[in-house]
Amino acid sequence: MGQAKDFTVTTFGLLIAFFLPGLIGLYGFSLWNHQAAETFKTFRTSGSNIGLFLLLLMASLAVGLTLTPIRALLYEEKICKSHRPAANLYRNLHRGNRHEGFRTIVDEQYRYHQFWGNSSLAAIPLMLRVTLDCFSASLVLGIFVMLAFLAVETVTVWAAIQGYIRYVQKHNALLR
Repeated sequence: MGQAKDFTVTTFGLLIAFFLPGLIGLYGFSLWNHQAAETFKTFRTSGSNIGLFLLLLMASLAVGLTLTPIRALLYEEKICKSHRPAANLYRNLHRGNRHEGFRTIVDEQYRYHQFWGNSSLAAIPLMLRVTLDCFSASLVLGIFVMLAFLAVETVTVWAAIQGYIRYVQKHNALLR
């Protein structure tokens, strides 16, 4: 039973950390690119097939994985540089049941930071396109949508920062 639970938790963590932000980014890109928009349109119809599903899955993962080093540089190296995992504590990972606890912290804390951080980057093309389209329809609508997107982006960036800080705190406490 433990292996099935680990597989489910780990798989879910990887999906939210890489696939979902990648899908957001890919969809945002499709609003700027006619060919990508046609692919998404086909995917939502009966003309879709397993090949198109796999293409969308792989492209979303590629976008999510491409965003990851940008997120790490921005959040972990710049914004949260005063909050780092203590590297010297890894020597304690083999003691007791710490390895399992470490994996749990990664799956239940760090993956969410990755999701929020990657999503904050992936959503930019989507937010820009929708906001520009709304401005072309109405100034008031454009301002409203822009403020709504800025509010969501602000909360997402805050969640990414707080998620990383909480991950580091739990990481350091576990491995001391």
